[in-house]
Amino acid sequence: MVLRKMTTPIKRSTLCSARCNCGPVYPEALNNLGILYLRTHRRDEAVSSFEECIRVAPAFDQALLELSPRLCHRGQRRKKARAVLLALLKQHPGHEQALKMMEQLGR
Repeated sequence: MVLRKMTTPIKRSTLCSARCNCGPVYPEALNNLGILYLRTHRRDEAVSSFEECIRVAPAFDQALLELSPRLCHRGQRRKKARAVLLALLKQHPGHEQALKMMEQLGR
């Protein structure tokens, strides 16, 4: 897990507004929020944050990579985890980390 540097500095109030969809949305902030949720053992909130990041920025590689194993950790969501990785591989064929994760899922 790596916190990504945001392209634009934001205030805490902006991050809160990004979560409630009443202001500008920063994919980097949503990804970072997901990572912070993971560090505090709040997996469901982390998954929601990564999913929101992907919704607003479908090509956000790091969120796709963070989301997939979290879905697998939930057990019954392996199919969705595989779909997330396939979306990443469609954008970046040969992506080493995504290929390794697909292998772990057992194509």
